[in-house]
Amino acid sequence: MVMPVWWSNVGVGQNLPQALDVTLVNLCTLAENIFVQCIRHSGLPEYVAFYEIPVEKRDLTCPKRIGVTLHHSKLKPPMTPPAA
Repeated sequence: MVMPVWWSNVGVGQNLPQALDVTLVNLCTLAENIFVQCIRHSGLPEYVAFYEIPVEKRDLTCPKRIGVTLHHSKLKPPMTPPAA
């Protein structure tokens, strides 16, 4: 069986399934980035933060790239009742 090849401007044929896989990963990354920016601009409290999970720590069965955490330095301490 001959693998499908597509030709770019470079003049060298590329493996089509491999090129589509890279394109799909890049599109998913772009979609994640757009989604996070939409959430950030929707009035999210300042103590909520997004972070990127390092590649070596990602679960391969569910490879999420972005996590959510709290900025503990930006949380307001609990109010203490006035002394009686």
